[in-house]
Amino acid sequence: MAGIEVLTPTVRRIRLEPLAGDAMPFSFAAGQYMKVELPVAIGPIERSYSICSSPGETGFVEIAVKHEPDGLGSGFLHEERESGPALRLSGPHGEFTWEPGSEEATADTLLLIAGGVGITPLMSVLLAAADAGHTGRIVLPASFRTEDEVLFGPEIEALRFRLPGLEVSVFATDRQGWIGYDELLPHAGLSTRVHLCGPPPMMQDLIGRLAEPGVPREAVHTEAFVSGRSKETRREKAHAIALAAAAAGVTEFMIDTVDGTPALPCGPGQSVPDAANAVGVALPQSCGEGACGTCWVRVLSGAYETDDRGMFSADELAAGWRRAGGRPARHCPPRTW
Repeated sequence: MAGIEVLTPTVRRIRLEPLAGDAMPFSFAAGQYMKVELPVAIGPIERSYSICSSPGETGFVEIAVKHEPDGLGSGFLHEERESGPALRLSGPHGEFTWEPGSEEATADTLLLIAGGVGITPLMSVLLAAADAGHTGRIVLPASFRTEDEVLFGPEIEALRFRLPGLEVSVFATDRQGWIGYDELLPHAGLSTRVHLCGPPPMMQDLIGRLAEPGVPREAVHTEAFVSGRSKETRREKAHAIALAAAAAGVTEFMIDTVDGTPALPCGPGQSVPDAANAVGVALPQSCGEGACGTCWVRVLSGAYETDDRGMFSADELAAGWRRAGGRPARHCPPRTW
């Protein structure tokens, strides 16, 4: 770690540079994240953190980390009082991207909706837009629990001078509640591109509400990682499913398809991306675990266990849409995606 800055009592900005002081070994698009290996007491763990610095910076990357109660990764990064130690990074990852000059940059309005530390990848988008001299309309409604927890205030203020089309609204949820439909209505329509990142309940509500003024679903892009402890939770659930299936005499699930291709075998406790990868079926994915929400499935029959917080509207959940990182559950008939 090359630098640590306290942004709020619970959030730190951390700068990471190559040990040799050279350029970063990878480039990234605004909105992407990287994985960081952390040497905590129980052994190395890997955590995913969105990048908040500009893609134009080649000598470092910056992340913003919120200290989660009992979080091993965030706890380690918040307990380090000085720069260092050396950390192993991998990346970039993710499809939550915006790139100047691309087709997505031609939308009449770029609507960036942030909740809390969910503003982190959106800061990278704003910086990329400023570096490219973007003059289009960008609307940033951002909510934080209290005024004392507002993130990147000085940086956003400075960006107003570089982005002539930038409109910013900041909400303190302890007084004003979450960002609501009325706040989004003037900015949402058929030619709006949306990037949404924040608490899962807020995201689920807004995904559904954005359809009302005519924002196409494919124009709504979300980033919603489950908690840092979820990887271990997924392993525990996978083990429990495998044990229950063995007790019931089930040795394999079959995943039927809707395009006529052969059904995919899926072992008890195995995730859908793992099952698809094992037989060479191309499934859009980024994190490899089904945690980031790049890959979706629609469950038409059978039970299925996953964490879909913040990825879908209530109507989409009712229609069967789920993260593809889940697992067919025990005592189920074949299912179709």
